Amino acid sequence: MDIIIEGVITKEEGMNEVVETIIHLKSVPSALLRVSCKEASLQGRVGFGPGGYILGGCIDDTGETGYAAVKKLLTVKSGNYAVLDMTNEYVPEINQTLWLKGDKVVEIWPNLPDSPDSLLGASLSSIPALQNINQLNPEDREDAINRIRRNYSRSKAHEAQITKYHLALKLSWLLITLILVMVVVKYGYILVSPFFVTRHSLIK
Repeated sequence: MDIIIEGVITKEEGMNEVVETIIHLKSVPSALLRVSCKEASLQGRVGFGPGGYILGGCIDDTGETGYAAVKKLLTVKSGNYAVLDMTNEYVPEINQTLWLKGDKVVEIWPNLPDSPDSLLGASLSSIPALQNINQLNPEDREDAINRIRRNYSRSKAHEAQITKYHLALKLSWLLITLILVMVVVKYGYILVSPFFVTRHSLIK
């Protein structure tokens, strides 16, 4: 995996800014954030997926995973970080399908809640498979993760197509309306003049 960004965690550049940078990386849909904090004797990784979602994390020394690991790593106050391109890689220890919305994490940072429920994406938290994903054995979990990703990608693509269709329909009706208005403005007198001529003749 190639390092695309690296830097130092300080008061001026906190983890909130690092997270915000990662979720807005258009050219890197899947990224791995590597964090090292000597002060807290902490080293670990956080995985980011397409759409600004945080998939999971792990602490290397203790083996701690899931939201607890993500919370610790994203609230460190000093240390070093590196962002790696994970587009063509699969790292099972951080691909835990937490589906935390990165922008929600940034909004409330550093006061991350004890439970990840309020950080879940609304469209993903309702998927039953996500609620039981961590109870599966590693082989079944990987299959479930891949299936959820495919279904979610198809769902988002379908939503985009529907949005484009509705937009095209609205533009078509707007164009038709404008054409009718132009016709009435330009040729309205010609269309109604026979009526006025006939009425004038009857009055005479």
